[in-house]
Amino acid sequence: MEGVRVPISVDGLEIVASLYLVAQRRAGRPTGWIPWFALIVGTAASLTANIAVGGADPIGKALAGWPACGTTGTACPMSASRTSSRF
Repeated sequence: MEGVRVPISVDGLEIVASLYLVAQRRAGRPTGWIPWFALIVGTAASLTANIAVGGADPIGKALAGWPACGTTGTACPMSASRTSSRF
């Protein structure tokens, strides 16, 4: 059971931080440094854990680390964009 809680807490940290960043940016409010710090720490922890269990070859490690990079790679552009009331 212990092995299940760690990925949920680390990936949950990434998800909550990225959702907060997107919501704040869309509302036109500043994001602050804490959610960015949480996103970076969560991504680093997830990347490290995924690569550690990813396999013996470099391709297996790269594929295992991809989800953490993908989450951050989509959260950053989404949090930088603003929505407009005009179409």
